[in-house]
Amino acid sequence: MKNKVSLTTNYPKQTDTMEGKEEITKGDYLKYHWMIIRRPVGWYCAYIKLWKKHPLEIVLDTEGYDGCDVDCHGGLTFGGKRKDKVFSSGYWIGWDYAHVGDYTAYHHPHLGLDDDKRWTFDEVLFEVHEVIDQLTEKYL
Repeated sequence: MKNKVSLTTNYPKQTDTMEGKEEITKGDYLKYHWMIIRRPVGWYCAYIKLWKKHPLEIVLDTEGYDGCDVDCHGGLTFGGKRKDKVFSSGYWIGWDYAHVGDYTAYHHPHLGLDDDKRWTFDEVLFEVHEVIDQLTEKYL
């Protein structure tokens, strides 16, 4: 990777506890705006806003996730235009940390086992920066 990510940031530190209120942290890296949401039931979701007429937007709209070559945990699980009280207007891509093998607060036979991976905010932020590095290498 061209850009090394320092996990020492000026962003408000999210708690890594698994239950509680939703926490949202937003920031900018290179030419992208990103957002990390820790859901009240304990897992993280990561989002990156694409600029207008971004080539990846065209791929997602025509070929879906199968045509997308972004490498992130579990693959992209969200791609679309959003504008609401959380998302600023634009096209966002996203993924989550609630896959088999990831800890969640749900008591489900395949999710939330005590020995599953408990992702931290710093690990998610590191991957957000890695995905932005991929986007920068492929589309700038």
